[in-house]
Amino acid sequence: MDNPNSFLALPKLEVLIDRTPLIVTPDTSIVDAIALMSQTQGSSCVLIVREANLIGIFTERDALKAVASQIDLRMAIAQVMTSSLITQVLEREQTIFTVLSTLQQHKISHLPILNETGNLIGLVTPTRLLQAIAIADVPEATIQECSAELSHLNAQIKQEIKKHRQTESEIADFIENAVVPLHWVAEDSTIIWANQAELDLLGYTKEEYIGQPIAKFHVDSEILSDILQRLATHQPVKGYEARLRCKDGSIRHALIDSNTFWKDGKFIHTRCFTRDISERKQAEESLRESEQKFRAIFDGTFQFIGLLTTEGIVIEANLTALNSIGAKRSEIIGRPFWETPWWTHSPQLQEQLKKGIIRAAAGELVRFEAEHFLVDGTSIFVDFSLKPVFDEAGKVVMLIPEGRDISERQAALRERKQAEIVFKKTLKSLEFQKSALDRAAIVAITDRYGVITYVNEQFCQISQYSKEELLGKTHRIINSGYHPLEFFQNLWTTIASGQVWQGEIKNRAKDGSFYWVATTIVPFLDDRGIPFQYLAIRFDISNLKQAEQKIGEQAALLDVSSDGIMVRDLENRIQFWNKGAEKIYGWRATEAIGKNVTTLLYRETLPEVEEALKTVRDRGEWQGELHKVTKTGKQVIVESRWTLVRDEANNPKAILIVDTDITEKQLLEKQFLRAQRLESLGTLASGIAHDMNNILTPILAITQLLPLKMPHLDDRTQRLLEMLGENAKRGSDLVKQILFFARGADGQRILIQVGHILAEVASVARQTFPKSINLVLNFPTSNLWMVAADATQLHQVLMNLVINARDAMPDGGTLNIAAENVIVDENYAQLHIDARVGAYVVVTISDTGIGISPENLERIFEPFFTTKELGQGTGLGLSTVLGIVKSHQGFINVYSEVNRGTCFKIYLPARESIDRLQSAENLERFTGKGELILVVDDEVSVREITKASLETYNYRAMTASDGAEAIALYEQHQSEIAVVLLDLMMPSLDSATIINVLQKINSQVKIIAMSGLVSNGEVAKASSKGVCEFLAKPFTIQELLQALLRIKSKLD
Repeated sequence: MDNPNSFLALPKLEVLIDRTPLIVTPDTSIVDAIALMSQTQGSSCVLIVREANLIGIFTERDALKAVASQIDLRMAIAQVMTSSLITQVLEREQTIFTVLSTLQQHKISHLPILNETGNLIGLVTPTRLLQAIAIADVPEATIQECSAELSHLNAQIKQEIKKHRQTESEIADFIENAVVPLHWVAEDSTIIWANQAELDLLGYTKEEYIGQPIAKFHVDSEILSDILQRLATHQPVKGYEARLRCKDGSIRHALIDSNTFWKDGKFIHTRCFTRDISERKQAEESLRESEQKFRAIFDGTFQFIGLLTTEGIVIEANLTALNSIGAKRSEIIGRPFWETPWWTHSPQLQEQLKKGIIRAAAGELVRFEAEHFLVDGTSIFVDFSLKPVFDEAGKVVMLIPEGRDISERQAALRERKQAEIVFKKTLKSLEFQKSALDRAAIVAITDRYGVITYVNEQFCQISQYSKEELLGKTHRIINSGYHPLEFFQNLWTTIASGQVWQGEIKNRAKDGSFYWVATTIVPFLDDRGIPFQYLAIRFDISNLKQAEQKIGEQAALLDVSSDGIMVRDLENRIQFWNKGAEKIYGWRATEAIGKNVTTLLYRETLPEVEEALKTVRDRGEWQGELHKVTKTGKQVIVESRWTLVRDEANNPKAILIVDTDITEKQLLEKQFLRAQRLESLGTLASGIAHDMNNILTPILAITQLLPLKMPHLDDRTQRLLEMLGENAKRGSDLVKQILFFARGADGQRILIQVGHILAEVASVARQTFPKSINLVLNFPTSNLWMVAADATQLHQVLMNLVINARDAMPDGGTLNIAAENVIVDENYAQLHIDARVGAYVVVTISDTGIGISPENLERIFEPFFTTKELGQGTGLGLSTVLGIVKSHQGFINVYSEVNRGTCFKIYLPARESIDRLQSAENLERFTGKGELILVVDDEVSVREITKASLETYNYRAMTASDGAEAIALYEQHQSEIAVVLLDLMMPSLDSATIINVLQKINSQVKIIAMSGLVSNGEVAKASSKGVCEFLAKPFTIQELLQALLRIKSKLD
């Protein structure tokens, strides 16, 4: 073309420039750039601009190369862009053909146009040039002139368009099937498109995913909200971490890259690129846990440890090291190791450390000992080392400083050196001692296996073996076979652990004779504390053992005696205590020997004891009665005989005491004396009654005669006579009461049913007694045996007792009235002086009142004795009761405890036919089959009689005098004991505690409770604790056997 002016009709180049090309920043990802081109009609490239300066171009051809090379499409576009740009600066004289020439010359399809300052104006492409030529008003001749060039250029452009369309198709297919998850989100936050990788990541189909709100798939709504807000303000999102919800409910961690696509100022959609980082998160969590474990081990070790650079700069230090100098990690990190407080106290150590770091940096393990000062001012010795750490190429990359506290080891070494000095000094002393020991003791040395390596002459003499026969052997050569295997196992366990063993051993000499030795075995320990040999030192104690055997035989003979035999030294310490003493006082020999006899057997120092001591020292012997206490605190009366024991020089050495328990004998004597006293009082009362009747008879007669002789007496005189007559009658009634006490005055005796009289008494009590008194009745009205009695007198007895019970409960309480049929057997009859074998009806009247003190209980039946206030009682009530009951051949038992109440039991003989019938009852059906019964009672007489009764009827029995002994016996024999017979009123341990402990030992334990003073409430309380049966004292053997039979029947 020779005439360029022929193209003046063509449009200006400025008009053909695309001034809104696709522009991205250098950090835009490749996949975002490809997506941008695919979503923009007619766009085949993007320009990369930084701060308005064009730095590169990314074309469809570049995109195809990136896909084909399988590079990570998440990398920044600046890494793959075409940076050798062909650009054109806009000038006035330039024409379309100038640009076409540039495109053809460089064989490019995109030409960025810049202004004079180098800033981007826009983009020119062949397609846009051809469109401009096609619509321009250019003469045909002009077109023909450049047809050759245009034809060639047109063909080239068509080829480029074809390639462009093909590239667009390939890019679209790539995006759809890309391995990178992608999705587009509309302005209303719904998903409008997603590729297969996105669907596979979350497990949804296109139908389930596209069209859904994006929030449905985000776990953290606040993160999604933040992403959407940033995109709305044209801010791109890079690497935003989110948690996505999969179809199966699982959660995946992802990084979100997102930007918005706008066209002509209008929001089109948001493009989102999802990177699955679930595995990375899991790896990060594992790494975090590993770091925690490393830090726990690193900081938790007792050793000092850290990390240094090869130049000796501190990288890390553990807490143990930091705490030792009271420093923080920030104060140490980055400093030269030798300038830290661990080393600054010693310039010499600092120099040694510097040299050590140089050697370690060269690959050498460095180790030396150093003294360091702690934050509290104390010092320790440390075994210090520097260990080099090598990389794969064998180069030292860091150093590990490590310190181990060896202060104890250093101290031990110093002590050992000191000990060696002491050992050398004492060695000579030991040689002298050995010589002396060889002369006095039996000595042997063995190795760690027990093989004899040395014996002295004393060993040979007593064993009758020569040294040659003993050396190289073990001590089995003198084993007598007397001791069990466990004895020697214990011996070896003790000495093998480095401890000294002491004991007595029976050995056998060569001739078969036996001898006893007191043995001490001392182990010798090596540096590790392990025995390497044993020294055995023995002394012959054969004579002593023979003496002990003789004493034991003599003690066995003493134990046969039922008397309590003891020996006390002159300082009151018990030296000997036989079985008889154990039975009387409850203390076992092991508990009594060595104790002070005064504190053990007396509540206080008695004048009688002091007198006995003085007498036995002066005369050599003493005999008399003493009151002592048992282990349970019960008082016993003993006939005591004391003999002074002298030594070989005839000096007083000890006192031999023989005690005979006469408590039961004294009790019977007391009952007898009391009966005699009451009989004497009865005789006196009879005489008084006789004289009083003689005095009252004329007085009463005169009061009746005077009104007849003197009919005109005034009213006042008549009232005086009436008053005199009434008092005479009262005196007469008093005389009758005295006679009731004295001889149980005669009355009409008929067969009566006691239950009916009890019902009448109960009715009166219920109507007249305060409401605060609860009346409890327990008697049949028809099944009780008949008794021959005066109904009026019996009514008087019962009313007297219930009124006394009422008066004993001023604040209210419970009054129990009961009756039952009882057979009194020989065993029970022995316990009461007035009891006879036979049938009885027993009436029980008990209260929960103030009770009667022991000193008053002995006097309640004496006439005129009363504890009531003046005018409230004559003191004849109970004496009259006793007289009436005795006149009916009955007897009374009384039980009382202060503040707990009183129980009266009136025994009335049943009629003779019933007596014979019941006495003849065959008790064989109650006979036992050898069952073992544990009898627990603090009363010796009750224990022994009950035991004898049980054994009579083919039961076995063992006894316990207190709760502690009962528990010990039951624990030892629980498999044999069938039933426990337990007194509810026990000293020391109360019955409730005993029952609880027995039930803990055996929850199925069978218990029969017994007591002489029990209310219904106490019976219920005992039953609630697991008591099977209850017996009211005194009980007959038949009642006991029946209770045992009922328990056996329940078990069967």
